[in-house]
Amino acid sequence: DGRDPRSVLEGMLAQIAKDIVRTRTELDFFGRSLDGSSDTLVAVGRDPDTVDVSNPSCHHDVLARVLLLYARLNPGVQYVQGMNELAAPLYYTFATDPLFGSEAEADTFFCFSLLMSTMRDAFVKSMDDSENGMLGRIAQFGELLKEKDPAVWSHLDALRIPPVFYTVRWLTVMLA
Repeated sequence: DGRDPRSVLEGMLAQIAKDIVRTRTELDFFGRSLDGSSDTLVAVGRDPDTVDVSNPSCHHDVLARVLLLYARLNPGVQYVQGMNELAAPLYYTFATDPLFGSEAEADTFFCFSLLMSTMRDAFVKSMDDSENGMLGRIAQFGELLKEKDPAVWSHLDALRIPPVFYTVRWLTVMLA
């Protein structure tokens, strides 16, 4: 598109950093230092300008690096808000593994890439209205809820709450 590759990368990182610092805020884990100390860098880690993918010091940084690498290697998808919610439980699981926690970044990238191979269309803006795009999946989820739990669906419908307001969060919570 004629833009400087460095500025494109910096733009992606800025978006990732904004989302990363809001990822799973109920856990202090992502703000913790990577060196294994009990230090929590939450005050620093919540500022998007402090996310450092070159020299990571906390788990926020590593998660940002995984997402930036994915975005860089997948230019058709890049990074879209919500990917952090899919990658976070993967990274947390691998990073807290007592035997192979040191491999968490690589394991997370591999599994996130595998997950995205089935979810990719949901994150491509031009695919939103297709069956596999985000809006198509939301509609499918709404129909599934209507079929499997008509009481909940009826309640939400009576309150005029469309599936777009609860579907994405429910799906990401299920992965958490």
